[in-house]
Amino acid sequence: MNAMSGNLIFNKYEIVKRLAMGGMGEVFVARQTGIAGFDRLVILKNLLPDLAKQDELVNQFLDEARVAATLNHPNIVSILEVGEWEGVYYLAMEYIKGADLVQLQIDAYKKGKKIPISVAGQIIADSANGLDHAHHASNMSGDALNIVHRDISPHNIMIRTDGVAKVVDFGIAKAAGRLTRTATGMIKGKLHYMSPEQIQGQAITGATDQFALGVVLWEMLARKRLFKEKSDIRTYERIVACDIPALSSINSEIPPEFEKIVMRMLAKDPAERYPRIGEAASELNRFVHLYDQKAGNQQVADFLQNVFESELEDRAKAFLSDAGKFMKTPSQGTSSFKMSNRSATGGPATAGSSGSQNYSKNEQSKSQTMRRPAPARQTSSATLVLAGALGATIFLALLIGVGFFFYQMGQGENAAAPNPPAAPSVVETVDAPSDPATNKP
Repeated sequence: MNAMSGNLIFNKYEIVKRLAMGGMGEVFVARQTGIAGFDRLVILKNLLPDLAKQDELVNQFLDEARVAATLNHPNIVSILEVGEWEGVYYLAMEYIKGADLVQLQIDAYKKGKKIPISVAGQIIADSANGLDHAHHASNMSGDALNIVHRDISPHNIMIRTDGVAKVVDFGIAKAAGRLTRTATGMIKGKLHYMSPEQIQGQAITGATDQFALGVVLWEMLARKRLFKEKSDIRTYERIVACDIPALSSINSEIPPEFEKIVMRMLAKDPAERYPRIGEAASELNRFVHLYDQKAGNQQVADFLQNVFESELEDRAKAFLSDAGKFMKTPSQGTSSFKMSNRSATGGPATAGSSGSQNYSKNEQSKSQTMRRPAPARQTSSATLVLAGALGATIFLALLIGVGFFFYQMGQGENAAAPNPPAAPSVVETVDAPSDPATNKP
């Protein structure tokens, strides 16, 4: 650990780079070392020390940790540690060497590469398997947790360089045993990926996640947005009507059997979708292997390599080489993460002044908390109102969901048509991190 001497240390972690910052906290890439050459990158997420005295915010932060920590599955990001150190609540999470689905779609388009049908099917099958595990998870006593992610979108699906997809961000998940509850009449999630029942404030079940994942798959295959209108009101009306064009009318390459799977996931009535999302995963796996003998995680890995070339490997190496440089570059600004004034070896650490930096709001991956339209107002006059008072909840969905934990090198926001999936604009301005996909405001 001598190599860390003089570097900025938080507990057992060496801070490498800040990925995002908002009014509630920050996300960092950090390095953890130990005996016998133990060395790995992790993601640290914190709640700002000044907010630690507010029980509601602390409970919301710990709820996310509590839900995610119960899930141990190859297709769900792992929580490595939950703790409090010198007044700062934090989560340490698995660092994934790879890209989120948004960046894959953007870069593939920019380079003129279509995502193969079998690759799209494999990514969604992996994600469905992870969600199926979450939906049927139980606690240590064997009690069902009834977890529903309710914020599935391309931003919350990561693909590792080995081709394995992982679901991330359970920050606004519905689960038994949470310390906080969604206020009556409030709806959480990304507008363009909500199901008809979710957007109308009806019962939320695993079928809600299945619909959202179906939207993601539909958009991957159609190479266009599904519920994209000029206003949130029109988008609301489209989702309630569940107006979904046939995939084959947009992409003639889609086999009828594959289209049937997608459209069942997108059924308006939750009872008409697959009884559990794991069944959709099985159907997708069966189809892709019949459709393409090369289908599987290796094919996904090969496609990532084809799109990103050495970029993903180089990024991880850059993080390691940047260790110890955090806050030594003026452009990075100062951190509000309360840091130890000690190095790993007891020597002085580089100190950053306490403060904050507001990044402009990121409309691409923002989750929303909205008030459900009043029953007396039918679809034609429904109004979606963002609940600014629940900014803390929005933050929890932001910090992992905003591209989650990767410093993406591509210019995602400048990509041209066919407009890879992204979250909608919102009505109310809130402080939010910049998009880690570009590290730009």
